[in-house]
Amino acid sequence: GKGFKPAEESATEWHAPGKFNKETGQRIIVRKLDEPQLYQDVFGHTLVELAEKDERIVGVTPAMPSGCSMTYMMKAFPDRAFDVGIAEGHAVTFAAGLAAAGLHPVFAVYSSFLQRGFDQMIHDVNLMHLDVLFAVDRAGLVPGDGETHQGIYDTGYFSQIGIPVYSPCNYAELEYWLEALVKTMRGPRAIRYARGEEKPALAALGCTGKPYDMLCGADKADTVLVSYGAETEEILAAAELLRHQGMAVDCCKLVQVYPLPDGLCRQLSNYKTILFAEESVATGGIGQQLCTALQAAGWQGRFILRGVDNTHLLHATVPQLRRDQGLDAHTLAQDVLTRN
Repeated sequence: GKGFKPAEESATEWHAPGKFNKETGQRIIVRKLDEPQLYQDVFGHTLVELAEKDERIVGVTPAMPSGCSMTYMMKAFPDRAFDVGIAEGHAVTFAAGLAAAGLHPVFAVYSSFLQRGFDQMIHDVNLMHLDVLFAVDRAGLVPGDGETHQGIYDTGYFSQIGIPVYSPCNYAELEYWLEALVKTMRGPRAIRYARGEEKPALAALGCTGKPYDMLCGADKADTVLVSYGAETEEILAAAELLRHQGMAVDCCKLVQVYPLPDGLCRQLSNYKTILFAEESVATGGIGQQLCTALQAAGWQGRFILRGVDNTHLLHATVPQLRRDQGLDAHTLAQDVLTRN
């Protein structure tokens, strides 16, 4: 913003201002106080509530306090929340040091920026099994920011090094699993959630507290659509399209995406066709791991995988990105119909 007076006077506000009039400096799209809360707000408020009951909880973020809503923690507990600047690798190691000293650090970061700290995740946190919780914001496909900000790699690299990953699809699940991960689970672990606000179809699912939920239709089905996080919205819509075509289809929504939940492969092996859709890279993602696990268990059905092709990503909205990547409901339904 150097040379533009409004940006020079309010750097944080103008870091990502959206559309604005370059002559007057008036922002065209400004978030209002009465607008719906976002996933990041639910995370931030829940973290403060947990920190009020446990003084060992501390927050860490690398120059993303407002974007990740660590600002709530900073305001409530200024001595227990740290913005270390644009230094993701250092932030991971700093969190590891806090954990080694007996504290419970929660490290809030965008998915696309966490990859800058991958080496430190392996050597400073994971190999020593330190108690660091990674709160991964902007997970999955991200609107408007282009290919640099897509949160499509974290499930792959977390699972590669053995860090458990949870991916809630709505606010209720985010609150429940964040509390569970802070209170009852130790060691390196991660919770990932989308940018923006929850979708009505996902809010309606509530939270069962189970690592995965079977969302079954009325008839006995031999096809199941599987996903996690925000992409769950698309498999629900795809299942409805298939039912209109006269096909009995079930859905399976994962919250614990790594390691694969106990009993999942056994339950899914009852189906002849499994479609797995995820807003993560297809190569090395959760879908490939599920396919391998099913085959190792002796399942011989048809497995359809839809993931992200990271060789090209548009600067677009999430619905447009899903259509481009074949992760929209219509394409998923066609995958099942044409491959049967």
